[in-house]
Amino acid sequence: MDKYQYTIKNSISLSGIALHTGKKSTITFKPSNENSGITFKRIDIKGSPIIKASVENVVSTKRGTSIGNSDFTIHTVEHIMAALSVLSINNILIEVDCDEPPIMDGSSKPFCESLLKAKLKKQNKLRECISISKPLSYIDKKNDIEIHILPSKKNRITYILDYGLKGLEHQEYSVDFEENIMLKNIIPARTFCLLSEVKELLKVDLIKGGNIDNAIIYNDSEVLGDDVDYFVKRFKIRKSDLTKMIIGNRGLRFNNEPIRHKILDLVGDLGLLQKQINGHIIASKSGHSANIEFARKLNIAFSV
Repeated sequence: MDKYQYTIKNSISLSGIALHTGKKSTITFKPSNENSGITFKRIDIKGSPIIKASVENVVSTKRGTSIGNSDFTIHTVEHIMAALSVLSINNILIEVDCDEPPIMDGSSKPFCESLLKAKLKKQNKLRECISISKPLSYIDKKNDIEIHILPSKKNRITYILDYGLKGLEHQEYSVDFEENIMLKNIIPARTFCLLSEVKELLKVDLIKGGNIDNAIIYNDSEVLGDDVDYFVKRFKIRKSDLTKMIIGNRGLRFNNEPIRHKILDLVGDLGLLQKQINGHIIASKSGHSANIEFARKLNIAFSV
């Protein structure tokens, strides 16, 4: 990785539907000065307040990572943060016209494509790094979650997934954290959920903008009664599609796309440290909450 800071040369915008709120959302990436970091700006609010994308500003990790304060919130920032982390962009202003960026196709690919189209600009200041000199662990025994980081000459991420379901059985995947490798193998991986979770998530005002074009929905239970018509109407599918392993019979971009998206989420959450992490990360069954707790622990342990 280059040791210098980067921003973009030109502003660029993307529009789409927000995953949880279901609102139409537009974001604009804008160049930013050295040492200014990654910030979000709510242009729909009077005064257009700005907030730093940091672990200190995380206010929720429920089905996504949200940052905010007592006045406003920005939901689901992890896919944007993953794109910025992989492209090594340190300084950028992200304007958003509602409380959640667009989900696009459920991956970080559209964000990376736009940022590369805006062209990267090398700056003169050095970027901040966390170089791992000793092992560090986060363990949640109750939920069977572990995250470790080890000293390593090569930056690497290993993830272990196990939902005990067809297509989501025990899997392990490792990837070197290098731009070209991540762009090819991790950035295109889309978000996913279980069919049994859908109605409950909608009841608590989440995934209003979710559909089979921006998420992989795994069929983990038999659909009966009124639920058949509900899901057919909600996802604009045929009744026969409810018998498939993936609702809507959508093809996967990778045969292990969910575990790759778990790595994407981990990269995005750790991106809120706004520091290059040098080491080998090994995570088992972690989600946003564990990722953020690990990021906080990492920041304290290796802060200068």
